[in-house]
Amino acid sequence: MTRRSGPPIGSAAPELVESGFTLENADAPFLHEGLNLADIAHVLDLLRRGIIPSHAASKLLALLLEIYPTAAEDFPYDPEFGEPYNSRERFFVERLGDIAGWLHAGRPRREAARIALRLCLRGLLLELVAEIARSARDATDLAARHSRTPPDASTAPGCSTTAASSRPPSGSTTSSSTPGTRCGRSTV
Repeated sequence: MTRRSGPPIGSAAPELVESGFTLENADAPFLHEGLNLADIAHVLDLLRRGIIPSHAASKLLALLLEIYPTAAEDFPYDPEFGEPYNSRERFFVERLGDIAGWLHAGRPRREAARIALRLCLRGLLLELVAEIARSARDATDLAARHSRTPPDASTAPGCSTTAASSRPPSGSTTSSSTPGTRCGRSTV
């Protein structure tokens, strides 16, 4: 039996769809933009190196730019046909035929997904850093506002807020505090 070239025609085994491909396709919204960028960069690199014919590069780039603004939810990712990579391959073959094969030239099968994951993680890290910076700015602003607020007797550093603090320690003959004062302020 000879194997037909191109992507699979039918659906994957139900066990595969249920156990893995559904889970992998759930990540498509996180990876979609990065997959598009990775494919665009790859085609441009193939063209720069003179590996892909210019007419094939033009058709691939036109389709990639057409789908770039498409939301992942509107792209035909389907676990029945495998992971997101397989859904993309199927889509490109349906639209471009053999020209779609150039997307795989000179790169490992999962490279686009790895690049997409890195781009997604970098974006999330940038958001996290921005949130941390915003939080630090807010904390600094709050501290600055409070540094201009004069302390009162009950909040001055080192001052007790109990009535006992207005009395000198028992047996003490020298005290900077006099009865009826706390931290140098009159309590009367």
